[in-house]
Amino acid sequence: MRERNTLFEYMYRDLADKISCGLLRYGDVLPSMNDLCTRYNVGIRTVRDVVAALKEDGFIVTEERKRATVSYRANLEDGIAVGARSLIARRSTVLESLQTLELLMPMMLWRAARSCSVEELDALRSSAYPVDYEMRSGDWRVSRSSVAQHELLKKADNPLFVECFASLELASIVPVYPGYADPYAEAVERSGHVLKDVFDALKLGSYEQACGEISYMFADMAEYIVPYLDALEADYPIDDKVSGLPYTWNARAGREYAYAQHARDVISRIASGEYADGDLLPSIAEFAEMYDASLSTIQKTLEMINALGIVETVNGCGTRVCLSNMRFDPRFFGEPSYKRDTEVFLAALDMMGIVLPVAVKTTAGRFEDVVEGVACARLAETGEWAGQGALMKGVIGAVRLQPLRAIMEELNELLFWGNFFVFFGPTRENKDTLLGLSSDAYAALEKRDVQAFSDAMADYYQYMLVAIKAFLSQVERQ
Repeated sequence: MRERNTLFEYMYRDLADKISCGLLRYGDVLPSMNDLCTRYNVGIRTVRDVVAALKEDGFIVTEERKRATVSYRANLEDGIAVGARSLIARRSTVLESLQTLELLMPMMLWRAARSCSVEELDALRSSAYPVDYEMRSGDWRVSRSSVAQHELLKKADNPLFVECFASLELASIVPVYPGYADPYAEAVERSGHVLKDVFDALKLGSYEQACGEISYMFADMAEYIVPYLDALEADYPIDDKVSGLPYTWNARAGREYAYAQHARDVISRIASGEYADGDLLPSIAEFAEMYDASLSTIQKTLEMINALGIVETVNGCGTRVCLSNMRFDPRFFGEPSYKRDTEVFLAALDMMGIVLPVAVKTTAGRFEDVVEGVACARLAETGEWAGQGALMKGVIGAVRLQPLRAIMEELNELLFWGNFFVFFGPTRENKDTLLGLSSDAYAALEKRDVQAFSDAMADYYQYMLVAIKAFLSQVERQ
């Protein structure tokens, strides 16, 4: 059995709780492994480990070439007690995920709607009603309103939008136990069809109205979930020491291999000046120990960096940084793995342009936390491109909403691939503009001008996005 990390624990506990309280009943068939990967946004290894653990613990049975089947016969009262206490333990995760949806979804849905025709928006609006459930992905019941939002987000042509929404939605949805008022039914009954108003505003192209309706949709849901959680907690109190699992989003799952992660780190070290031009890199054995990786994985890492032309490996001599004699082969981007990595990087840049201003806005009342965080990060950063990294670390550290902070951290990890562009266009070609935007952000930071700081930070990533797209277009024509 592999080590139980947060993603494993979150998925295992969610499924075990559903089975324990009877929401997944004896004889029910679980979705396929691919469907479980999609629903929980995890890799196939994690799914296999969770399925194995559930089988070992007596919750399910599996047969070759068949989907797993629930084998646990739940005692309803005992099951509700277990599930309710588990839910109460992650109360803050549920409510903070709803708050994060309230902050992020307005811009994400608005962006997606700009790529839709009126006819497409009408079709999505109609598909969301009546507000009930349908069977999707095997035996899972999913609300039609949720399906409509997922379909709309797909129109933005940024897979990270859909995956982020799915992860937040999963973290914020609460199971409804028998004997308690259904918060979702109450929301529909008392608030009407809010999503209908959302699609109407999107169709009219009314930005303020659409964003207001979308924010209200998630804020309103929290108002119904809070009393539901209060009622459960009154009947099933838990010890104050019990803590629930935090929100997690693994956007890198299925997108990168270990050798690519190590390559990004080495490139980052070269970009920061830790490994200077002409320096000999550590040996394969030293890298293997540094990254706790196999020798074959490190060999692939060095092959990847060699292909970029940033280093050169000579048999018997080792691998040396060769920035002064770089060679860039445009065919590099024709390789499927490199092309995929670049597409993910662009998607992360695009999404950061939406998430960053929202994150900065949440720090407005305590902007000194950002100032202090940037100052501390700057001390640890080196190199001419270190300024932007310190700014980002300062913002992330000051974000109080754990789900929003986790999303920022994940996007920042995906942007590590951008260090490659430090050595080739467009970063070198647009260096003055990018460093100037970082300087503008620092100037706004010193003046405690939150809006100017947010604008400069967002402009940096937007400018980078446009420049890199232009660079890649140029490369494709070579």
